Amino acid sequence: MKIKFAIIIYFSFILFTVIGTLSHEFGHFIVGRYLGSKTSIHYGSTSWGQSDLYYKIMKIYDENKVAIDTKKEFPQKREFEILTTQSSKNSFWMTLGGPFQTMFTGTIGVLLILNIRKRHQYATKLSHWLYLFLALFWLRQPTNLSSWILSKPFNGRYSTSGDEIRLAKYLDLPEGIIIWITGIIGLIIGGYVILKFVPKDKLRTFVVSGFLGGISGYILWLKILGPIILP
Repeated sequence: MKIKFAIIIYFSFILFTVIGTLSHEFGHFIVGRYLGSKTSIHYGSTSWGQSDLYYKIMKIYDENKVAIDTKKEFPQKREFEILTTQSSKNSFWMTLGGPFQTMFTGTIGVLLILNIRKRHQYATKLSHWLYLFLALFWLRQPTNLSSWILSKPFNGRYSTSGDEIRLAKYLDLPEGIIIWITGIIGLIIGGYVILKFVPKDKLRTFVVSGFLGGISGYILWLKILGPIILP
């Protein structure tokens, strides 16, 4: 029975690693499309594409390149500043779309679990396990935090490519503050729902199988299948 449960959890984590990755990118995608960018989803990233705003900025830049590069006055300076400010704001919202989708979905899962825990102490039905996996979308945040911390010893500097790092820069905050805060919150939420909602006799199997399934899902999608299916 435990072997069957372990196999189910293992493959469930593989599946939800893929679902979580793509839904995260869809968060970027939908915000980008709403703001007029021709965004497109890839296996582990979202391309912003170009927008009418971009072409307006580039038109003014091409017509006033020397003045802009040398920071001199030119007739369209005020319009150029307004457009570039709006472009920066759009980039912020598009960047936020991914993490927001992930944490929003995870929060829905947590709320569903808290609601049914009034009647069920542990996960006993298929729907309960679905709520649990939704809540575990929050685990993306401590995973991102771990990757960011490990980037320093492996690369000699902290990575600057993560959504949370870019968001901090947009807000003129210390670059690690958002990834640390969301990472700690995600770790607390993930630990809580696992320890409180997974039946005690299945807890160890769940953790081990989930850990292995998450790693396998990462490798399978981001390193093998993803680049082929959604290059």
